[in-house]
Amino acid sequence: VAEIHGLSIQDLKGPKRHRGVSLPRQIAIYLIRKYTRASFPAIGHLLGGRSHSTIVAGLQAIEEDLPHDESLQGVLREIEERLRL
Repeated sequence: VAEIHGLSIQDLKGPKRHRGVSLPRQIAIYLIRKYTRASFPAIGHLLGGRSHSTIVAGLQAIEEDLPHDESLQGVLREIEERLRL
């Protein structure tokens, strides 16, 4: 996710909340939840100590946008293909 968006892992884990970082972070939340059994607190820990509620909100944001956002669908497909998921 970081590589596709031109970010570092530290950017995804860091405190910044602008759209250039928050959207990739939400995508990471979505993919972690989709492909692992990680709990919301565990995902929050992986992404810089974020709260359970922040992780839930990030996941909900992606799930709401995904059905009608072709660009987001394309980004997710590209990441999944690169990761061979």
